[in-house]
Amino acid sequence: MKATDLKKGSIVEIRLNLSLEKMNQPVRVEIERCTEKYLWFKNNSLQRMGRNTFQTCINHFNYKIISL
Repeated sequence: MKATDLKKGSIVEIRLNLSLEKMNQPVRVEIERCTEKYLWFKNNSLQRMGRNTFQTCINHFNYKIISL
């Protein structure tokens, strides 16, 4: 699965720095909206990310696509 396959309602696991005690924590979030170039995340401090950037994070920083 690649970032280009993501659509509204997809579940992804991203890494967030929630606090000093919880650095680089994996958090599952739903994709609220998507366009050809950007992804928006639901109920999250990370609001928007480019699809190419998300694919880079999958390849190098252990981001995961849980479900399409």
